[in-house]
Amino acid sequence: QLAQAERHGWPLSLLLFDLDHFKRINDQHGHETGDLVLQHVAQLAQAQLRSGDLLARYGGEEFIALLPDCDDQEALVLAERLRLAMQQQPPRLPDGSLLNLSASFGLAARPPGLRASLPDLFGRADAALYIAKHSGRNQAIAAQLAAEGLVPPPADASEAQFGDWIDRMIDTAVPSRSALEEAHDR
Repeated sequence: QLAQAERHGWPLSLLLFDLDHFKRINDQHGHETGDLVLQHVAQLAQAQLRSGDLLARYGGEEFIALLPDCDDQEALVLAERLRLAMQQQPPRLPDGSLLNLSASFGLAARPPGLRASLPDLFGRADAALYIAKHSGRNQAIAAQLAAEGLVPPPADASEAQFGDWIDRMIDTAVPSRSALEEAHDR
């Protein structure tokens, strides 16, 4: 996939996700139920991915997806879709009850036409996953946003923390007045 993306100049994204508090599921419901949960999540993920995307289980409760011809924004949308699908379609346990799930996501993208190794993409996605897990869980973080310090505050953050985050997002997205004037003068 990497060679094909490089040959065609396509973007390429790598998505890592980890089920939140999976050890608790195994401890409270048993490993057999944990295995059913992993199968359920794999089916949900496969349903969200495109036909050319690759999905694999990576360790205990962690999954990895390689997304050819998918930039960071498209990968973030896909991660959010999958995160919501896990919440909206919980697995049914053997006793008939539903088990609420959440997951944390980290992703990294290689822009079209640039070279980046899989270890580099993996390392950046893993760092973004670490940030997602340690800033409240149940969210998707793109490595690019993390590198720019634009990680959203946890859901239980104060209004002031959200305001500060929004201000940083606007400052990053909107060029300064002097930069606009300079571009206009050229």
